[in-house]
Amino acid sequence: MSRGSRALVDALVVGAIALASLPPLAFAQAPPAPSQTPPASTAASATAGEEQALDVTVTYSGKGQVSAKNEISIFLFKDPNITEASEPIAVGLVEENGGHFLFKGLPPVVYIAVVYDEAGNYSREGPPAPGTPVSLHGMAAGGAPEGVKPGKDAKVTVTFDDSNRM
Repeated sequence: MSRGSRALVDALVVGAIALASLPPLAFAQAPPAPSQTPPASTAASATAGEEQALDVTVTYSGKGQVSAKNEISIFLFKDPNITEASEPIAVGLVEENGGHFLFKGLPPVVYIAVVYDEAGNYSREGPPAPGTPVSLHGMAAGGAPEGVKPGKDAKVTVTFDDSNRM
């Protein structure tokens, strides 16, 4: 792994530490409970949120098996320059290989990072253990990850293996 990509992956881990400070709703991405008489702008807001969605499918081709114990964490960031100060804007979990997670209410462009919980004990309250398989979507060697544009029917597939580790 090149020095530049190693720094980005290390920064991703530091950003994952910030997940512990996110409120539970940031993880759930659940729609708010309906009110008795919604204001006129509610329909427009709901449509805008649906249009800024992203369905992320993740395939892990490493030696381990994806399961409820050994899940894949999906982190979304607003900025490709992931640093120690970066905080993910959303996180999702996939418990089966080739599974997907639907994110809603996203900004115009997001950057995706994935972590495979090989040991079965990653709580997302800190960095993954050294040697954990990780990847930044679309990142060329030594470059920045590829931005993905959410939209009404936006989908992206992330495939990774054991070749890039913490």
